[in-house]
Order: sequence, then C-alpha cells, then structure tokens
Amino acid sequence: MASSNPSIQSASIPSEVPPNDTFTVDVTVRQGEGPDPWGSTGGCTSSTLDPTGWVTPVSLWVDGDLVDTRKLCLANNNSKDTQFSLSLSAGSHTVEVAVHQVGDVIPAGQGWRDNLSATEYDDVRETVSTTEDAPDPSRPSTGDRITRLLDSLSDSLGASTTQIGFGIAIAVVVLVVL
Repeated sequence: MASSNPSIQSASIPSEVPPNDTFTVDVTVRQGEGPDPWGSTGGCTSSTLDPTGWVTPVSLWVDGDLVDTRKLCLANNNSKDTQFSLSLSAGSHTVEVAVHQVGDVIPAGQGWRDNLSATEYDDVRETVSTTEDAPDPSRPSTGDRITRLLDSLSDSLGASTTQIGFGIAIAVVVLVVL
C-alpha cells in the first residue's frame, strides 16, 4: 500500500477585497515523488490514460468551514492548476486552500471526502480583510496590464521580457541622444 505526496506550489489569496465581490483563488498543486498508486485507494487514470495517477483533492475553507473542493488526477512529479471563486461578507476572514493525501492514510471503506481534516497534507492560508475601498482583484492594475502586454509581445517575437525591456531602454537612449 502507498500514499500520495501532494503539495501546494502556489496559491493567490488576496489580502484585501471589496465586500460581497466575487474573486478567484488560483492554486497550483504538485504531486511529488513517491510510489505509484497500484493497489491503493486513491488511484486514478490521468488525461493521458496513465493509470498511475493519484486522486489529489484540493479544498477551500473560509473561517474553518469547507466551502468547495476540486478533485485533480496527478501522476508523480506533475503539477496542475485549479481555481476557486468566492465572495466574502464585510469583516476579516481566514481563507485557506488545502491539498489532501490519499492512499493507505484513509481507513478501508472510506473515501477522501470522509477524511478531509484528517488527511490535510499542505495548506496556504491568508487573513483577508473586506473594505469598501479595497482594490478589486479581478481588475488588473496598470502594472499587470503592462506586464501582460510585454509577455504577449515577447511570446510573439520569441524573446524574453528582459530582452524586450532592454531593447526599449536602448531605443529611449538613442532617441534622447539624437
């Protein structure tokens, strides 16, 4: 028997949001090095029909209450993104994203949903304040828009954003000198 080895690579939980405004929490989950799930509960067939994937449950909690879950199928040494949407009432809230271990850690005859709190393996939590004048996380800032523009430009030219930035700096210097 074996158990999965999941972790959260990244989670974007804003620290401030407007009250009752829907926002998203992006999460990247990784299934680490470990045994294949052969003969264990918690195995799944991945999108490439690889039968060595692990069921990788991800859950969203607000103030200690389960709000939503996602079930990913990840083979060892693979990552996948998922997303949660939620809105919060006025006040301060603890938002937590957790990934859960499956396999022989779950008692026989039970599923991962029966053991969410007991199988929590990795988590990211943030205290989120809701205020009327908070920036809307669904609307990108000017810096985010410029970064996206540079990323798009660099992708289409086959260059890095550093090369594009360096080229722009040289162009400005040449224009100032001339």
